[in-house]
Order: sequence, then C-alpha cells, then structure tokens
Amino acid sequence: GAMASDNLFALELEIVARLKAVLADRPDVHVLSAIDLAAVTEEKQLLPALHVLHRGFAVSTMAGASRADGRVQVLDQEWVVVVASSAKRDLKRGTDGRLQAGQLAVRALMALMGYRCPSAAGPLRLVPGPGGVIENGFQYLPLSFQTMVAVTATH
Repeated sequence: GAMASDNLFALELEIVARLKAVLADRPDVHVLSAIDLAAVTEEKQLLPALHVLHRGFAVSTMAGASRADGRVQVLDQEWVVVVASSAKRDLKRGTDGRLQAGQLAVRALMALMGYRCPSAAGPLRLVPGPGGVIENGFQYLPLSFQTMVAVTATH
C-alpha cells in the first residue's frame, strides 16, 4: 500500500506522542519538535527536554526495498532524540543535571527501542550517532534511531 501518511515528517508527531505517553509521569519533561525549538533562544529553553529532530533519509538498500518500475521505495529515516538538560549540579538543592540527563536518556531509549510508529514500515532501531556535548551550562545527549518508511507512487 501507499505510505501510511501523506507527510514525510509524520513520524515526528508519532515519536513526540510516544514519548509524551510514556513520560506521562514526568510532567516536568518537555517533549519538543523542531518547530517548537525554532522560536526559542538557548537561554530561554524549557528544561529538561527531549528534542525530536529529523536527521534526513537514505534510500534503503535492503533486498526488496524498491520495485523495478521505481514506483515503490523504502526510505531509511533517521530521527534523533536529544536529551537537553542543565549541566549544573546544585548540592544544596540536591539537583544533578548529569544524573537527570542519564535517567531521562534511559526512559527515552526504553520508550522508543523497537517501537513501531503507526506510519513506519518497521520498528525504531537504535543506531550510532554523535556524542553528547556540554556548552553554555547546558548539556545535549543525542540518541539516534533509524526506521523504514515506504512510499508508493500511484501514477
């Protein structure tokens, strides 16, 4: 059949929804898409947060991923969930940004590893990605996932 959605970015909403559902017990965590982030400066960002970002796609080289007539193609999409948090440690208040980021990362991994988005042609798989960074008092830990999306041309 055709792609389960008419939107190449459909999985963005589905990943956001999945993370929000699994983290319902953590109302302090903000799950944000690229558009949510576009309007906000780093100093004013909401923390802690999970940023859901599309990292692009490749044409799948898997056997059976395309049809000879070129009208069916499976795309490997890459999505990154960035764990964003303060890099500060406040011993008086008992807050530790590093610990918080690590715990949130595990929650995000558990929510998404093997999860099949409704519009995808396969499960989310954890893949190698860039390392984390600490800058300007904030830390960012990217978790990279790949999944397949099938697109069918009906002409």
